[in-house]
Amino acid sequence: MPIKEIPYQQHQNTEEWAIIANLLAELKNNQDIELKTAPEYVVGYLVERLRNKGEGQELQKKVKELEIKIISLQETNQILRKDLGYWQDKQLEKELKAHKETIKKLQREKQELIEKYTRLENQRQNSNNYLSMPNLYALISKHKKFQTIQKVYNHQEIKEREFLKKLLNELWSFAG
Repeated sequence: MPIKEIPYQQHQNTEEWAIIANLLAELKNNQDIELKTAPEYVVGYLVERLRNKGEGQELQKKVKELEIKIISLQETNQILRKDLGYWQDKQLEKELKAHKETIKKLQREKQELIEKYTRLENQRQNSNNYLSMPNLYALISKHKKFQTIQKVYNHQEIKEREFLKKLLNELWSFAG
């Protein structure tokens, strides 16, 4: 025949069992209560209920603590997200500033290259217009001759004008 398990055996050696069993025995001896069920069942039931209630309260307390921790972590998370956003914005600003500086540098280099190319192009064009020293002296001599001729022409022109002026004055004097 198998051994019958004693009900609520897991609670029998606990402090609660001893207290409740003594209180129940005292009430029974004073004839304040009459038990129709074996005392082990009543004591075991009461101990289990008491422990479950205590565990329930403990669990509720732990749940409250966890809820508080969750709220705190959520607030910290929001703060960290704001900080992260702030630092990401700062990083983007730094990168943007660096890119702007790079663009300015490239624009300066582009302008310098354009100026250098222009100078080289001018030098190339000037090399096609090269004038040797003998040719330069010949050109200067032609220019001086032209100026001399022009002075002579201007001198002759002045004499002709004076002659015409005199002639007109004489003609007017005859007509008058």
